[in-house]
Amino acid sequence: MVLTENKQWLQTRRGGIGGSDIGAIIGLDKYKSPLDVYFQKVEGVQPEDNAAMRRGRALEEYVAQEFALATGFELQQPEQRIVEHPNCDFFLASVDRILVSSTGERGVLECKTSARQFDRENIPQSWVCQLQWYLYVLDLKYGAIAWVGPNFNHDFVELERDDEFIEYMVQEAIKFWDTYIIPRVPPEPRTANDVRKVYPRHTDGKAMEVTPEAAAVVVTYKSLAAEQKAKEEQAEGLKERIITIFGDAEAITYQGLVLATFKAPKDTVKFNMDAFKADHPEYVEQYQITVPNSRRLLFKK
Repeated sequence: MVLTENKQWLQTRRGGIGGSDIGAIIGLDKYKSPLDVYFQKVEGVQPEDNAAMRRGRALEEYVAQEFALATGFELQQPEQRIVEHPNCDFFLASVDRILVSSTGERGVLECKTSARQFDRENIPQSWVCQLQWYLYVLDLKYGAIAWVGPNFNHDFVELERDDEFIEYMVQEAIKFWDTYIIPRVPPEPRTANDVRKVYPRHTDGKAMEVTPEAAAVVVTYKSLAAEQKAKEEQAEGLKERIITIFGDAEAITYQGLVLATFKAPKDTVKFNMDAFKADHPEYVEQYQITVPNSRRLLFKK
């Protein structure tokens, strides 16, 4: 039943721009691009459900309750799972909780989980975009973002509605919808992952003459990569020197403090493919599959 409801929810989200889309559309989401949004809306391509997403769903109630304990706000489940803006049916909101102050004022609570630790001054910009978008769609003036990080450390930030920023998001969302979604024309790739999705294979023999600016970027990258390689080689040499200090010791210390350890982890069990091929050659071919390789970036000297 839950899986069916989730599929219906995803299908409904295809019909409009939601809080998890707007940050990508305006270029403030590190993990999602405008092209990703296009593929989700037009072609129904959804990110594969993974451990981080499942963890986020499982911990949503925990994050909400910790926020309530810390602030005293009353929390309510939203009456509708997906809400449309009254004047624009492709502006959507799917909020985690409605919060209610002691004076009865309603707001939005967005619950997050992260493998990284954030303080209140450096939370992801995409989170802020999402909350401001929900405040606009629901016509509310106040909200909060609560999150849990590593070791179940939790925190929150409270935000007022920012009408100037909201107006910017609204105009960019309309432009995105009219320019790309309605005519079904994908936006230009902006990230390396975008290029790999749109052009998974190269065209044999094709070479592109680039601008002086693009050539300068290549030169700068090669210079930085050479510097990094030199530093890595220097670090590797220092690492070798450190290892020679250990002998058969498990740890090295200085003034009683452990500086480093050098010990073997527990033994692991691996499948011996060579032995399998030798003992059962008749089975090898039927279990082989062809895996297409991704494009690789190589520089010429």
